[in-house]
Amino acid sequence: MWKEMRKWLLIIILASILLGACASPAPQVAEERYYHFVDPRFREIYIFLHWEGESILRGEVSSLCKNTATGIEKQYFENGILVYDPKASQFYLESLDIESIPEYVVPLQNEPSNARKIDGYLILEDFASLYDEYGERWLGKPATSTLWNSKLRRFEQYFENIAMFRFENDPPGVVHFMSYGRRKYTAHDCQEGSITTHSDEIPTLTPNFGLARIAETRLGYAFIGQVVLSEYQAEDGKREVIFENVVAYADPDSPIGVSLRPLARLLDVPTDSLESPREGMSFRAIEDGKGYNIPDYFNNFIHLHSGHELSGEPITRLQDMGDGVWQQCFANYCLKYDSHASSQTQVSLLPLGIDYKATIYSPAPTPTSPPTPVPTQVPSIELGIWVLHDKISTSQSQIFGACAFEGDKLLQDYVADLRVFISSDEKSYPFSAPNESGCTYLTLPPIVESNGTTIEYQVCITTSWGKTLCEEESFLIWENP
Repeated sequence: MWKEMRKWLLIIILASILLGACASPAPQVAEERYYHFVDPRFREIYIFLHWEGESILRGEVSSLCKNTATGIEKQYFENGILVYDPKASQFYLESLDIESIPEYVVPLQNEPSNARKIDGYLILEDFASLYDEYGERWLGKPATSTLWNSKLRRFEQYFENIAMFRFENDPPGVVHFMSYGRRKYTAHDCQEGSITTHSDEIPTLTPNFGLARIAETRLGYAFIGQVVLSEYQAEDGKREVIFENVVAYADPDSPIGVSLRPLARLLDVPTDSLESPREGMSFRAIEDGKGYNIPDYFNNFIHLHSGHELSGEPITRLQDMGDGVWQQCFANYCLKYDSHASSQTQVSLLPLGIDYKATIYSPAPTPTSPPTPVPTQVPSIELGIWVLHDKISTSQSQIFGACAFEGDKLLQDYVADLRVFISSDEKSYPFSAPNESGCTYLTLPPIVESNGTTIEYQVCITTSWGKTLCEEESFLIWENP
């Protein structure tokens, strides 16, 4: 089962996932609404599956549907269906069973210069680029070559799990998605033999469901970073956790159960003078018609992460840091844009949480959660590990994942470490705390090695009662120029 799981892109996030906003038109306000109605089971995968700053799946059509006989869970979206199969421990997009294509939608007459073949199908580069990003694992195999719809004047591409198109005059890189998820949905799927749950329930904030796990589930590990200081009671009496990039505290009035401390203000980040609106940028008014201009790549990122309610208002202008790097600070976090980075990592958060711990926090707070009791009978545990890319180039960041189980139950009380072996060199990295799914993730920067180099890695976990378990795997450096 675990050999399959290593190919399973579970809840990535952020993974990297999350940091993939690109310089493109800002998503509609509804995009932020969609996020809150995605069931927690699928939320980070939903965010991960995006293109040009917008979700591939778009809005929800149903709440969570669980088949009581098989245990399989689904949620229908405009453009696809996310599925979780507990027996296989796999997440995937369901096949769309695309119906017959109209007769006026025909194959391309000539082979365009911006097309290439994938599994024998001729596919336009814009569609092929998206396939390069998510592959057969999510999109499924190509079902057709690129087709021409003479009636709607657009190119169409059908994969097993997602259908897409681009209009004749669309600029390069623009891809739209067809609403086959909605077409496939019927109320029957979520009634007979199934139960539905509200997709926006917030976990109860109790010591048994730590604040760090709630923050990771709601905000995503790639957004908040690793835990710098575990949960404690702050001076104002609120439960608080310091992460690399943000500081989260329990807030029952927040729609996601947590809120962020105003780090930029607490760290005395200088506030810039207000400015007038500028063409080509989003404008956030603060006072008397003046405010701050926000570039699209930051604005898109903010909308994908609960909007300005989470980021707070901007407090600085866009700052040119040189060498293609730009920064801008908001009340609760600061963003960086690196034009030389890959499209998935161009936008990231500055590690203000580390600065907060170093400059604000001095005494060691007392943890609010009691120590985990040692079980009277040591249970058997299983560990599954995987990477995002089986083959990866030296320009891509690798994401490592691990999930632990105690029999049929998720295991959350453990710490995990990663060891990466390159030639005779060995490096170690700590994972973040496991989330409510019993999983933890870690993103490493690109590894610069030649094509064909095998990178071996080992993940070890240690439980709260001292049990240690390790698993080893490898991936390949490939597809370098």
